[in-house]
Amino acid sequence: MKQWVKGWRNWPPRRRLAAPATPDEIAEAIVFLATDRASFIHGARLAVDGGRTAV
Repeated sequence: MKQWVKGWRNWPPRRRLAAPATPDEIAEAIVFLATDRASFIHGARLAVDGGRTAV
């Protein structure tokens, strides 16, 4: 457990955009998922959060 805590403290800080996604940005992601270009995306969660949940 101590190694895990030590490793977590050394984890690089999250890089994210300054502002949350706008309604238009979220809509663009939804429209993309409805197109043929997203045909290989199945059962995945698409985070439109400016990198907030990126590891």
